[in-house]
Amino acid sequence: MNDEELGHKIASRLDESLNGLPPRVARRLALARAQAIARHADVTAGAADRTGSAAVQALSRIGSPRIMAPVFGLVVALVIMFYWQESRRVEMNYADNADLDAQMLTDELPVTAYLDQGFEIWLYHETSADARQ
Repeated sequence: MNDEELGHKIASRLDESLNGLPPRVARRLALARAQAIARHADVTAGAADRTGSAAVQALSRIGSPRIMAPVFGLVVALVIMFYWQESRRVEMNYADNADLDAQMLTDELPVTAYLDQGFEIWLYHETSADARQ
């Protein structure tokens, strides 16, 4: 027996015993039933309204200052952090280039040797031979 059959059996038994009730009790039961049906209709209609309004309320809460202030602070902190890291990277790149320039200027080779195509080829082969040993 499933729930629907059980419900029908209970309803039929209650309907059978309804005829034996005094009229005053029958009227009170009818009034209570009408109120319960009205409340049920209000609850189901209200649930549909609350579902829509809950989504609207959730969206309106996203734009509230209590939510936006920490998000804005986080974004600002991230921008500052990325800017700081980039400036450090550029400074280190300048320092590396300065070291390379100082080594080139203090080396025994003249600067024009570094501009020669043949020197680049010789340096490549010389470096490859050193790496093989």
